[in-house]
Amino acid sequence: MRLQDILMTRFFIFIIFTLLISGCGRLSQNNVVSDKIIMKDAKVNGEIKSGVLTFHKYSWFAQATMHYDLLIAEITPDDPFFQWFSPIVQRDLQSCGRAFISSKYQAINGILTHALFREQLENQGVTELVPTQFMIPFKLHHFYQRYALGRYKLVALCQRGSDPITLKVQGYSPVTIP
Repeated sequence: MRLQDILMTRFFIFIIFTLLISGCGRLSQNNVVSDKIIMKDAKVNGEIKSGVLTFHKYSWFAQATMHYDLLIAEITPDDPFFQWFSPIVQRDLQSCGRAFISSKYQAINGILTHALFREQLENQGVTELVPTQFMIPFKLHHFYQRYALGRYKLVALCQRGSDPITLKVQGYSPVTIP
Protein backbone atom coordinates (compact mmCIF):
# COMPACT_ATOMS: atom_id res chain seq x y z
CA MET A 1 0.00 0.00 0.00
CA ARG A 2 1.41 3.41 -0.96
CA LEU A 3 2.04 6.09 1.64
CA GLN A 4 -0.66 8.33 0.14
CA ASP A 5 -3.22 5.50 0.35
CA ILE A 6 -2.30 4.97 3.98
CA LEU A 7 -2.61 8.70 4.71
CA MET A 8 -5.96 8.96 2.94
CA THR A 9 -7.26 5.90 4.81
CA ARG A 10 -6.00 7.38 8.06
CA PHE A 11 -7.75 10.68 7.31
CA PHE A 12 -11.09 8.97 6.61
CA ILE A 13 -10.80 6.79 9.72
CA PHE A 14 -10.03 9.93 11.73
CA ILE A 15 -13.13 11.72 10.35
CA ILE A 16 -15.39 8.72 10.97
CA PHE A 17 -13.95 8.19 14.45
CA THR A 18 -14.38 11.88 15.28
CA LEU A 19 -18.01 11.86 14.16
CA LEU A 20 -18.73 8.63 16.06
CA ILE A 21 -17.08 9.81 19.26
CA SER A 22 -18.79 13.18 19.13
CA GLY A 23 -22.19 11.46 19.19
CA CYS A 24 -25.57 12.89 18.39
CA GLY A 25 -25.37 15.35 21.27
CA ARG A 26 -22.54 17.18 19.54
CA LEU A 27 -24.24 17.41 16.15
CA SER A 28 -25.51 20.86 17.08
CA GLN A 29 -21.96 22.08 17.75
CA ASN A 30 -19.37 23.50 15.41
CA ASN A 31 -16.09 21.64 15.05
CA VAL A 32 -12.75 22.15 13.37
CA VAL A 33 -11.06 18.94 12.26
CA SER A 34 -7.34 19.08 11.47
CA ASP A 35 -4.92 16.71 9.78
CA LYS A 36 -1.69 16.69 7.75
CA ILE A 37 -1.45 15.60 4.12
CA ILE A 38 1.83 15.03 2.31
CA MET A 39 2.50 15.85 -1.35
CA LYS A 40 5.64 14.19 -2.68
CA ASP A 41 7.89 14.67 -5.69
CA ALA A 42 7.62 17.53 -8.17
CA LYS A 43 8.01 17.17 -11.91
CA VAL A 44 10.21 20.06 -13.08
CA ASN A 45 11.25 20.39 -16.74
CA GLY A 46 10.28 16.77 -17.40
CA GLU A 47 12.36 15.48 -14.49
CA ILE A 48 11.05 14.14 -11.15
CA LYS A 49 12.61 16.07 -8.25
CA SER A 50 12.42 14.59 -4.78
CA GLY A 51 10.59 16.84 -2.34
CA VAL A 52 7.81 16.98 0.20
CA LEU A 53 5.13 19.58 0.87
CA THR A 54 3.33 19.02 4.17
CA PHE A 55 -0.15 20.49 4.00
CA HIS A 56 -1.93 21.30 7.25
CA LYS A 57 -5.61 20.59 6.61
CA TYR A 58 -8.33 22.37 8.59
CA SER A 59 -12.04 21.66 8.01
CA TRP A 60 -14.78 23.73 9.63
CA PHE A 61 -17.94 21.69 10.23
CA ALA A 62 -21.37 22.70 11.48
CA GLN A 63 -23.12 19.49 12.46
CA ALA A 64 -22.07 17.00 9.78
CA THR A 65 -21.69 19.62 7.03
CA MET A 66 -18.30 20.94 6.02
CA HIS A 67 -18.54 24.69 5.44
CA TYR A 68 -14.89 25.50 4.76
CA ASP A 69 -11.74 23.52 4.05
CA LEU A 70 -8.19 24.87 4.06
CA LEU A 71 -5.00 23.11 2.99
CA ILE A 72 -1.89 25.17 3.62
CA ALA A 73 1.80 24.33 3.27
CA GLU A 74 4.84 26.48 3.88
CA ILE A 75 7.08 26.54 0.82
CA THR A 76 10.68 27.72 0.48
CA PRO A 77 12.89 28.47 -2.55
CA ASP A 78 14.74 25.19 -1.83
CA ASP A 79 11.58 23.14 -2.45
CA PRO A 80 11.34 21.69 -5.98
CA PHE A 81 7.65 22.72 -5.93
CA PHE A 82 8.81 26.35 -5.69
CA GLN A 83 10.03 26.05 -9.31
CA TRP A 84 6.38 25.67 -10.38
CA PHE A 85 5.85 29.39 -9.69
CA SER A 86 6.49 31.96 -12.40
CA PRO A 87 9.70 34.01 -11.99
CA ILE A 88 7.63 37.05 -10.92
CA VAL A 89 5.77 35.13 -8.19
CA GLN A 90 9.05 33.49 -7.10
CA ARG A 91 10.61 36.95 -6.68
CA ASP A 92 7.59 38.17 -4.70
CA LEU A 93 7.59 35.10 -2.43
CA GLN A 94 11.34 35.33 -1.80
CA SER A 95 10.78 38.78 -0.29
CA CYS A 96 8.33 37.33 2.27
CA GLY A 97 9.11 36.34 5.84
CA ARG A 98 7.22 33.10 5.12
CA ALA A 99 5.60 31.82 1.92
CA PHE A 100 2.74 29.35 1.61
CA ILE A 101 0.75 27.55 -1.03
CA SER A 102 -2.88 27.09 -0.11
CA SER A 103 -5.87 25.31 -1.57
CA LYS A 104 -9.20 26.34 -0.09
CA TYR A 105 -12.86 25.41 -0.48
CA GLN A 106 -16.03 27.16 0.59
CA ALA A 107 -19.38 25.39 0.53
CA ILE A 108 -21.91 26.72 -1.95
CA ASN A 109 -24.06 29.25 -0.07
CA GLY A 110 -21.88 28.55 2.94
CA ILE A 111 -21.66 30.81 5.93
CA LEU A 112 -17.86 30.71 5.92
CA THR A 113 -16.36 32.44 2.89
CA HIS A 114 -12.98 33.05 1.31
CA ALA A 115 -13.44 36.77 2.07
CA LEU A 116 -13.83 36.06 5.81
CA PHE A 117 -10.53 34.16 5.94
CA ARG A 118 -8.72 36.54 3.56
CA GLU A 119 -9.60 39.49 5.83
CA GLN A 120 -8.17 37.68 8.87
CA LEU A 121 -4.99 36.83 6.96
CA GLU A 122 -4.57 40.41 5.74
CA ASN A 123 -4.93 41.65 9.34
CA GLN A 124 -1.93 39.44 10.21
CA GLY A 125 0.27 40.72 7.37
CA VAL A 126 -0.53 37.94 4.90
CA THR A 127 -1.33 38.77 1.27
CA GLU A 128 -2.62 36.55 -1.51
CA LEU A 129 -0.88 36.08 -4.84
CA VAL A 130 -2.34 34.31 -7.87
CA PRO A 131 -0.02 31.42 -8.79
CA THR A 132 -1.26 30.96 -12.37
CA GLN A 133 1.80 29.02 -13.59
CA PHE A 134 1.77 26.81 -10.43
CA MET A 135 -1.79 25.62 -11.19
CA ILE A 136 -0.90 23.53 -14.24
CA PRO A 137 1.66 21.14 -12.67
CA PHE A 138 -0.41 21.12 -9.45
CA LYS A 139 -3.51 19.94 -11.33
CA LEU A 140 -1.47 17.31 -13.17
CA HIS A 141 0.00 15.92 -9.93
CA HIS A 142 -1.70 12.77 -8.58
CA PHE A 143 -2.19 14.62 -5.25
CA TYR A 144 -4.76 16.89 -6.94
CA GLN A 145 -6.91 13.97 -8.14
CA ARG A 146 -6.44 11.89 -4.98
CA TYR A 147 -7.85 14.62 -2.75
CA ALA A 148 -10.49 15.79 -5.26
CA LEU A 149 -9.34 19.42 -5.29
CA GLY A 150 -11.25 20.40 -8.45
CA ARG A 151 -13.54 22.81 -6.56
CA TYR A 152 -10.74 24.30 -4.48
CA LYS A 153 -9.17 27.71 -5.09
CA LEU A 154 -5.38 27.76 -5.23
CA VAL A 155 -3.48 30.79 -3.89
CA ALA A 156 0.05 31.63 -2.83
CA LEU A 157 0.37 33.49 0.46
CA CYS A 158 3.08 35.93 1.47
CA GLN A 159 3.49 36.61 5.19
CA ARG A 160 5.58 39.65 6.03
CA GLY A 161 6.51 38.39 9.52
CA SER A 162 7.18 34.95 10.91
CA ASP A 163 4.62 34.64 13.72
CA PRO A 164 2.13 31.77 13.71
CA ILE A 165 -1.10 32.64 11.91
CA THR A 166 -4.33 32.37 13.93
CA LEU A 167 -7.75 32.05 12.35
CA LYS A 168 -10.71 32.87 14.58
CA VAL A 169 -14.24 32.14 13.44
CA GLN A 170 -17.22 32.96 15.64
CA GLY A 171 -18.59 29.75 17.17
CA TYR A 172 -15.47 27.67 16.43
CA SER A 173 -12.22 26.98 18.26
CA PRO A 174 -9.34 29.14 17.00
CA VAL A 175 -6.91 27.54 14.56
CA THR A 176 -3.19 28.31 14.71
CA ILE A 177 -1.15 27.61 11.61
CA PRO A 178 2.43 26.89 12.75
